[in-house]
Amino acid sequence: MAKPTTLKLKLDFAAPRRDLLAAIDAALPACGQQSGMPILSTLQVTALASGRVTISAADLIVSCAASLLCPVHVPGSVCLPSKLFRDIVAKMGEGVVSITYDGASTTITGAGKRKATGIATIPGEDFPEMLRPTGDPVTIPAAALFAALKIARSSMSTDDTRPHLAATFLEVRDGSLRAISTDGHRMTIAPAKAEGARALQSALIPKTFLDRAKIPAEGDLQLWIAGKSGPLFIRKGDTTWSTKLVDAAFPSFDQVIPNDWSLTVTCDRAQLADAVSAVSIVASDRTSGVRFRVDPEKGVMEITSENPDTGAMTDEVPCEVDRVESKGSQGSNGVYIGFNGRYVLDTLGALSGDRVTLRFSGELDPCRIEDAALPGFVGVWMPMRIQGQ
Repeated sequence: MAKPTTLKLKLDFAAPRRDLLAAIDAALPACGQQSGMPILSTLQVTALASGRVTISAADLIVSCAASLLCPVHVPGSVCLPSKLFRDIVAKMGEGVVSITYDGASTTITGAGKRKATGIATIPGEDFPEMLRPTGDPVTIPAAALFAALKIARSSMSTDDTRPHLAATFLEVRDGSLRAISTDGHRMTIAPAKAEGARALQSALIPKTFLDRAKIPAEGDLQLWIAGKSGPLFIRKGDTTWSTKLVDAAFPSFDQVIPNDWSLTVTCDRAQLADAVSAVSIVASDRTSGVRFRVDPEKGVMEITSENPDTGAMTDEVPCEVDRVESKGSQGSNGVYIGFNGRYVLDTLGALSGDRVTLRFSGELDPCRIEDAALPGFVGVWMPMRIQGQ
């Protein structure tokens, strides 16, 4: 009677469950779960003779590679169904998890008697080639990039048919960085200190990447940009994210920023947000929005909204008003202007300072927003025409 054939292992390593699961979770958001290409819904597991195991994920725009060190008995590579792989490792007991691949299927063995066998796999060489950063990176504080991108998201477009607006423009200059976004109706310029960082070529980062990349908020990051169209690489420790950049011109944002104004209003940020949130209950963003009426004599800003289908609502916010008479604008005696309530709340919610400053130049002109707690921050709201104007 012939003996059963034993397949020679093409991959064999053992890793601490906690470290392996952390690498899987780091790479998983980059996996192309919705892609029509089955290979992009897998995680590539690559083990090198040096003892480095890398978990890689990619779609057609975003990729991520996270690695760990552990004993590797047989170096090799295999692609495993991403969600299934993650769920199996998560259910293994604390301790060492062994993964073997015999060329036909994969076996995952955990502590005790728990084992998963016959897992359908795809050869590792079928996975798209992962790009590697080259050249000298720029090192910046992770907290700086995290904070700037978080604030800039408040005005980034969600319209994927306009890729130059469904993106954030990143500038890194000597010792500072700025993240800038606009959807055509509002704009945000979010600055952050990056002491010691040299200048880096600007990049237009797609929303897809910003939605999925898990950018840390502690320690230092390394950035690379390979040419105008990218890719952009961001590395923290043993995890490297990369993305293609948007190959389109970003709007000339400097030309939109109001630099002259006739009325400056400073008020409590949380109180303003609460008032706008309250009156927005009856507002229709597409028709009436919310209206700001500033009375310099009383030192209050009235927030109102009305909708013929739902009714009207009003609130007042105490404020400090400074008039600039030399500008010759009618707004110097007060202002009555309408905004999309959701846009106002998005900006106020992205900030953390106690007080905000609104600078008005006219009832049909953009409003400039500043936050004393974040020097260099500039927000812009385009006004909505109020019925009867």
